[in-house]
Amino acid sequence: MPNFAGSMLQRVQDDIKSGGKIAVIVVDEQASGVYDETYKQRQVLAFATAHKLPIFLVELNPNPSQPTIPTTVHLRTLVPPGTTRLSKTGFNAFHGTELKALLDKADVDTIVLMGFATNMCVRMTAVGGYTGRNNTGEHTLGATQLGLSVMTCQDILRGGPASWSGEVGVELYSAV
Repeated sequence: MPNFAGSMLQRVQDDIKSGGKIAVIVVDEQASGVYDETYKQRQVLAFATAHKLPIFLVELNPNPSQPTIPTTVHLRTLVPPGTTRLSKTGFNAFHGTELKALLDKADVDTIVLMGFATNMCVRMTAVGGYTGRNNTGEHTLGATQLGLSVMTCQDILRGGPASWSGEVGVELYSAV
């Protein structure tokens, strides 16, 4: 399944040393009390905080008249104060949000992507797709179509193996 052997965080560290601009995107980790975040997700957030990488929490809010369900408490305690939280109404974290503009402002060229619903919201954020189920609705652009590289590891994704790991611009590592 992984298309890159070795450590994702080692690759991130190498990219930082060579001038790469990297951010961490957490998608839909707000099923508070239902699902626990993984130890590996905590490890990635601690690494990002220690290296002062921008972190974005993207939370699903399909009905804007209702308050967004916040990211799980444990993950929220692992990010620096003032971490950017965005609310999205559909699957893709870029569609209808200011995420791309914020990444551009920070000169980010690569994202470390983690979250829930590996083959729905996380996939849509990584490689785009249709807004509706079964390839219906509007087609939206994901990170790779927007000029960003995506790094991830199955250990920081939940909801099954990443069916999109072979897409151009995606690096799925065998270890965090």
